[in-house]
Amino acid sequence: ILLVGERRPDIKVDLLASLLGTPLQAGALSQTLSLALAGESRLVCSCLRVSEQRIVDAITRQGVSELAGLQALLGCGSNCGTCLPEIDKLLIKHVFIAQA
Repeated sequence: ILLVGERRPDIKVDLLASLLGTPLQAGALSQTLSLALAGESRLVCSCLRVSEQRIVDAITRQGVSELAGLQALLGCGSNCGTCLPEIDKLLIKHVFIAQA
């Protein structure tokens, strides 16, 4: 696997190593790579590699309370739009908690 980017990603090697010795399946590789690159948090925006934890941190620690703010700060939801329903759920859940 060759990873190219602006910064060195934190990779959970054990997740990728679990694929060794198994028949190659693109879906399994893609899902495992996403988990390995996301660290402790699942990947919400695969286009821009934004994890759930980064979105939650932006909401709870930086006070972002709307989609446009997350898009400006993290870029999530600004490309294909597939993650928009999940981002909306996180906004609803965590903005309410942050305001309580």
